Amino acid sequence: RGMAKTYEKVALIHVDAHCDTSDYKYVTHGTPFRRAVKENLLMCDKVWQIGLRGGGSTIDDFEWGARQGFKVVLATDCWHKSLVPLMEKIRNDIGDAPVYISFDIDALDP
Repeated sequence: RGMAKTYEKVALIHVDAHCDTSDYKYVTHGTPFRRAVKENLLMCDKVWQIGLRGGGSTIDDFEWGARQGFKVVLATDCWHKSLVPLMEKIRNDIGDAPVYISFDIDALDP
């Protein structure tokens, strides 16, 4: 919301094991990006979720993001390889748009 005061909508790079798009009645750590879409804060075609692997997320949470235009890169697609090509793709996709970066350490947990 703070960035929206300056930039209106922003791109998102979200590195996490969980997609954080759950549809709970209450605000929780698992709901911020669904809420951001509902509040029209994100450029959905410039949202990248990297490292997702489940654990607390339902298949609908993953599919919901994809239906919004989110690009999802599963954890298994990141293991044992260079992330340089992925970062190039993301830079090309986002371009000069303002971007919010969210990094949750559990993206690195085994």
